[in-house]
Amino acid sequence: MNIAITQREITIRGWTYDCTQQDWFDFLGQHTLWTIPNNAPFNLTEADCLFVSGGTGSERRIVLSLWLYNYLLTSQLLEYVMEHFL
Repeated sequence: MNIAITQREITIRGWTYDCTQQDWFDFLGQHTLWTIPNNAPFNLTEADCLFVSGGTGSERRIVLSLWLYNYLLTSQLLEYVMEHFL
């Protein structure tokens, strides 16, 4: 399964990084994990699952999260979930 996961944004010594807690890779190790960058385009069409992870709410991360929620609400993925699981 292809799992896309958001990342927290941290700044160390003036440099900003996207980072993912290592436990996610242990927890989802049998799957393909795609980390979603906070500042670059990302294609979700091949993702089977989306995890919006916790962490600090930088402006870029908030914008990304809102885009992801909008994508979910306007995609056929939501119809599939409602039809098959609810």
